[in-house]
Amino acid sequence: MKIAGNAIRPGMVIEHKDRLLVATKIQHTQPGKGGAYLQVELKDIRDGTKMNERFRSSETVERVRLYDKEYQFLFADDDNFTFMDTESFEQIEISRAMIGDKAAFMQDGMIVAVQSHDDEPLGVSLPETVTLTIEETEAVVKGQTARRQERHDEASDAYETAIILDPEDTSPALQLGYVHYQEERWQEAIALIAPRVFGAGDAGYYRVLASAYDHLDQSDDSLEALK
Repeated sequence: MKIAGNAIRPGMVIEHKDRLLVATKIQHTQPGKGGAYLQVELKDIRDGTKMNERFRSSETVERVRLYDKEYQFLFADDDNFTFMDTESFEQIEISRAMIGDKAAFMQDGMIVAVQSHDDEPLGVSLPETVTLTIEETEAVVKGQTARRQERHDEASDAYETAIILDPEDTSPALQLGYVHYQEERWQEAIALIAPRVFGAGDAGYYRVLASAYDHLDQSDDSLEALK
């Protein structure tokens, strides 16, 4: 579908210069001379490389809509993840590089939504909630706090990418909100969780939201979140 160049918005996927690119940031610019244009930061869905492009209202670009289909995760090796179509039982492979940080949350038998374009798998959306088991903990050592923050940053990047790829999927935003909650970033957690909690289907997010309000001494909002 053709759209005007200045109609691009964050989260949209476009085909440009023979590449599939997702818009991550936009900025409307009105120079002193010449016409206005839209500065767009784009990320290649296939390899993750970034680029910046300028689009004017007179230009058109091809907007691409990714197709979601339900698959079951079977197994993974060093390079690829293997999934099975839950209807046809056909198996496909998606590279570990394309799965990215979501690989840490993948579990045997997990049902995911594989996103594709022209029958080419491009990524996956995880379920709204994932149950993980802590099998072992280590004693606190020097540098552990820094590593924990690094893991939070990695998780944040993964969820932010998922939000960009599928803005209508509330799960990544809720999970990112929980990451902010763990980092005691109460306002950021509330901003992400509050608009989506009523459709989350997980009572745990209500408690997280109420706790975040409590930390900000907003007791009335805390009680409302628990109703």
